[in-house]
Amino acid sequence: MQSLRRTLLNPRPLTTLRAFSTTRPSSIARMSLIGRLAATPELTSTSTSRDLIRYAIGSSSGPADNRHTSWFRIGAFVGEGNLRDFMLRQEKGTLVSVEADGEMRNLETEAGSRQILNLKQRESIMWSSEIGEEIGGSDANEFT
Repeated sequence: MQSLRRTLLNPRPLTTLRAFSTTRPSSIARMSLIGRLAATPELTSTSTSRDLIRYAIGSSSGPADNRHTSWFRIGAFVGEGNLRDFMLRQEKGTLVSVEADGEMRNLETEAGSRQILNLKQRESIMWSSEIGEEIGGSDANEFT
């Protein structure tokens, strides 16, 4: 009853309330992409010595007579094991569905300042180049 009275006496704007939400506020910027691998994924290390798989996806959109391809670079933190080996074996042209967290960053260069979009993989499903034949998948929980 006290909390109801406190709410009625000090109402908050609706934009600050997160009723019925189970997601963290920081995970709002999420992207879902379906496209083809631009090249074979590569394994690199970050400055903090964490292993990172980097790959790029090309995704086409627009009417059939005026298709446009957008390219997205994605990073996935994957520990040693079968998932990492599987991802690194995929070839250029493999159909991929990816869910990623997005973050805009400012990059300072000699030419000036520009914004870049960082995409960190949360979940992915990889299919073979034959439509409909699923060959693998992953879950965000497998990356730790």
